[in-house]
Amino acid sequence: MKMITPQIQIMRDHGFTRIAENLSGIPENRVCITLIDSPDPIFYDGRMFRKGMLHVCSGETIQLVARNYVSGYVISIDKKHFNQQLHNSGSAIGVCGKNFERYLQLSPEAFLKLKYYLDEMLAFNPSDSFNEESFSLQLFSLIFSPDLKLCSADDASTRGFIVNKSCKTIMKHFTDSEFSIGDLIPLLRTSRRSVQYSFQDILGMNPSTYLRYIRLNVARASLLSTKTDQINQIAIESGFSHVSRFSQYYRDFFGELPSQTLKSLSKDSHFGNRVIWL
Repeated sequence: MKMITPQIQIMRDHGFTRIAENLSGIPENRVCITLIDSPDPIFYDGRMFRKGMLHVCSGETIQLVARNYVSGYVISIDKKHFNQQLHNSGSAIGVCGKNFERYLQLSPEAFLKLKYYLDEMLAFNPSDSFNEESFSLQLFSLIFSPDLKLCSADDASTRGFIVNKSCKTIMKHFTDSEFSIGDLIPLLRTSRRSVQYSFQDILGMNPSTYLRYIRLNVARASLLSTKTDQINQIAIESGFSHVSRFSQYYRDFFGELPSQTLKSLSKDSHFGNRVIWL
């Protein structure tokens, strides 16, 4: 996350794995604006979030799941500063209260202008001559463009709700090797068949496969970011009880054994943090 001004921070992130998972809590004193630049839709808090959309929220926990390459920008803004700029812009999206969430649609032209400006700011090193007020005005003029529209992404469906709740529950319990999809059923108060159909419809995989993918990606992130070479320990901490089976799953998914990952550590790897692009 690059601090442009004391009120505004910008980050760009991307990943190339077959499944990306991000679970983040947004503080009540900050506003988080997410801009997706991925060609394929992303499952975002129970809805399909598409390229050119903005998600604006504060005081919320957000869940993001992507099946393919994922790329996007995150802008973190002090809430008081955001509301002041929002008021000055005359935008109709509504004042950002304690808990706040909006889906917005940019025109293709406005999307490109905002994207290029964010890239420019990420590459720029602010100097003594940097005008913070000018930067802030320019940024908000691009975010709150005249053709900005409120939208609902895609209306959250029942299956989207089931998958969203399941993913959040899985992220809380995946390190427990005894946790399985059967444990979701009483928590969701639905049938196993509904959970199976929902995952297949929304994510194109069954829930057991999704749980295994999460554990595998957590293990890979640990292998690439830790100094230990204790593969057995990492496997157990990632929710696998059988190390030999873990190695087989890992090779099938990533095309190499865990030991090979350790030998080919690269600082440029997209799997090196738990922020998380898993």
